[in-house]
Amino acid sequence: MVDRPVRGFLEGLGPDGRAALRAAGTERTVATGRSVYAEGTSAPTLDVVLKGRLKVLRTTMDGTEVLLALRGPGDLLGEMSTLIGAPRSASVIAIEPVRLLVVTQAEFERLLVTHRDVAPAVIRVLVERLRETSEVHADLSEPVPVRIGRLLLRLADRFGAPIDGGATVIDVPLTQDELAGLTASSRGGTAVALRELRSLGLVETRRRRITVLDLDGLRARVP
Repeated sequence: MVDRPVRGFLEGLGPDGRAALRAAGTERTVATGRSVYAEGTSAPTLDVVLKGRLKVLRTTMDGTEVLLALRGPGDLLGEMSTLIGAPRSASVIAIEPVRLLVVTQAEFERLLVTHRDVAPAVIRVLVERLRETSEVHADLSEPVPVRIGRLLLRLADRFGAPIDGGATVIDVPLTQDELAGLTASSRGGTAVALRELRSLGLVETRRRRITVLDLDGLRARVP
């Protein structure tokens, strides 16, 4: 598993930076299933996730929605579009009640100049985004079971909740189509990969729920 000692934008800020950020923004709540913003819309603000988790989606030419990423507490949303003044490149949907800190482009640019820990925190976010993309691209040469296994390890690392018996439940409801989107795989290939991992006793799947039964075994299977 790739070591990720700092998670999210907020954790990269010091106390003064966090206080300044909160003073510069306004809080907003978003109900489950509601959109934070839609692909192609203007980007006058960026958002920091204070509570809850969200899905980042893009619509393909044939109208299919593909899951690109998951975001949770401490993460930045829309930073690239806002800072370069481009339309939103994806849609963001709340998958549970979400609380956001909304910061205007002007206020955020001011913070970049006045608080020296803000810019390095943004750079770490951008590097992490690049690493996420690089991992997916690198995995494209691997068989689908390897792609799925590595994805499950990443999800368990970020969103896993330990349960009795040493297992880890991935505490995000995901469909097979969404797992396929996150690994650039077909739905059929994803189903076969999950079936293989189940047969090895490494994972257990139920409707929109995945449990990694043996993290060490899964790491050994998909190094």
